[in-house]
Amino acid sequence: MPLAGTPPPSYDRNDIADLVNKALVRGLPDEWGIYQTLGLQIAGDERLCLPAFVVVPRDAPRACKTHALSTHALLVVEITSKRNVTADLAAKRDAYARGGVDVYLLIDGWHEPWPRVTVYSEPVDCDYQYSVTKPFGETIHVPKPIDLSLDTSRFH
Repeated sequence: MPLAGTPPPSYDRNDIADLVNKALVRGLPDEWGIYQTLGLQIAGDERLCLPAFVVVPRDAPRACKTHALSTHALLVVEITSKRNVTADLAAKRDAYARGGVDVYLLIDGWHEPWPRVTVYSEPVDCDYQYSVTKPFGETIHVPKPIDLSLDTSRFH
């Protein structure tokens, strides 16, 4: 019997998600929740995003049981797929900056000429003030409030 709806993510994407999750679990305090596919309501907008990971303090207000408010998000992680790469690169980056997400980690396995990881930080006036991009295989630093190094050598 065929499955209805969106096709499931690939093994490669799930491997990356697993490696990111393990790095976050090892590097973050227990007081912060690492939520996979938690809805994120963009502050000042009706849009609801569904990132791969959202890091939110466990004591952040929970006005809704299905999603967090972007102003409470310390980190949002997106792992691109062929069908969502354009949205992750521009529309979501802009929404996360406008919504006050401290750090946006974009893992783009579809970028040409080489897959890459980009960290956006310090949202001011609806844009991120800093970004750093590294190819898969290198270590990238995720700045405060997260403050950890992410080894991408096992990303495919």
